Amino acid sequence: MSDTNLLDNQSVAWTPTPEVCGRAQLTQFMRGIGAKDFADLYERSVDDVEAFTEEVLKFLQIEFNPPYTKLLDTSAGPEFPKWCEGAGFNTARQCVTRWVGSEIESRSAVIWESEEGTSKSVTFGELEELVKTCAAGLRLNGIGKGDAVGIHLPMMVETVVALVALARIGAIAVPVFSGYGIDAIASRLNAVKAKGFITCDGFPRRGKFVDALSVGTAAAKASPSVEKVFVVRRTENGAPISEGFVEWASLMSAGEAAGDEVKQIEPTLAEDPLIILYTSGTTGKPKGIAHTHCSFPIKAAQDMAFGTDVGVGTRISWVTDIGWMMGPWLIYGSLILGGTIVIYDGAPDFPAADRMWDFCAKHKVEILGISPTLVRALATCGDDLPQNHDLSSLRAFASTGEPWNPAPWWWLFNVVGQGKLPIINYSGGTEIAGGILMGNPLLPIKPCSFPAPCPGMAADIVD
Repeated sequence: MSDTNLLDNQSVAWTPTPEVCGRAQLTQFMRGIGAKDFADLYERSVDDVEAFTEEVLKFLQIEFNPPYTKLLDTSAGPEFPKWCEGAGFNTARQCVTRWVGSEIESRSAVIWESEEGTSKSVTFGELEELVKTCAAGLRLNGIGKGDAVGIHLPMMVETVVALVALARIGAIAVPVFSGYGIDAIASRLNAVKAKGFITCDGFPRRGKFVDALSVGTAAAKASPSVEKVFVVRRTENGAPISEGFVEWASLMSAGEAAGDEVKQIEPTLAEDPLIILYTSGTTGKPKGIAHTHCSFPIKAAQDMAFGTDVGVGTRISWVTDIGWMMGPWLIYGSLILGGTIVIYDGAPDFPAADRMWDFCAKHKVEILGISPTLVRALATCGDDLPQNHDLSSLRAFASTGEPWNPAPWWWLFNVVGQGKLPIINYSGGTEIAGGILMGNPLLPIKPCSFPAPCPGMAADIVD
């Protein structure tokens, strides 16, 4: 089967150039395993999942200590697979620590911009120190391996630090949407018997203050298992915190003063729990899905590399929240690949409708993840807004979570992308830790479509 058989030429909007194909991470991977084209790669990936996964782990330079004794065991049935049996693996080491001492250490790991216009950049070396310090502070406050900790924060540097620091000590992160109310947060904390909870004083949205502290405080008090609450100062409103709560600054100060033994990475296995992600609840009561150190982060990095072409130094941004799958997906995937997470903490059309384009131009975003709903809103504000900004750094758009309709798709493609940039559609599930269908830089793209399944996913269309 050739690549052209995967997608006929009718209504093709974008076709990859030789330059795009030549630089693609997916092309490098295919060369390494000797695949002649994407169709050949895909057939191999579903015919022998174990062999394909082994090649992916090599390509992503995933490090195990000790190594696994068996990569995949399906003796209990394919619905109960055991991956990387006996392997020592910690996500924090893979995301940050392994880059220390390499040329990547001095590269930007996270670039953050607030709605107020403040920007902050953190290198991999600086992120390692922040994560190490936070991890030690959490340990000193009684949080350790196997403890569940809720994260109720907007997308900011501290959010990245908290997520990776919890992995470093073997704790289990439980992200919740920053805009949730008391009951929604408390129900999740109670379901996982959270021992800790990380919230913030508040944040601006469209110039108005959102009082996250009151919501977080009430949710924590409605969760009997929560022993420690940590509060990040996102604003300077000086709102008092409840007695017994720990200021983020105090947590970090304690961690910084801790001895080396407290700062060490917790030995974890590949199949140890890492994160509990909640489904959206569109088909019933939201369900908590437990993912391990060597599942969700690796799948995130694989899909990000092969689908959106992220590698060392690539600047990727996604308009999302830590409470949705794409928030942790962005953090784990980009850091594992040595890319740069570019996050905007605010309303994407405030104080003006061109804020998103100004943000992309200022921080030289290469891959922009954006929802059809947001594009529909921005498209009504005029074609001149994106054209008033230098968006030459953009190489691709990406989208997930909802279907497209043609008009906004074509507006993003023709007006913002000047008819030159692919829109990588991505669809999968919180339950399976990543994508089932996804475009990539090697396949032509039709409007609103999926050119192919993700490599390794034996997807089919059934009438």
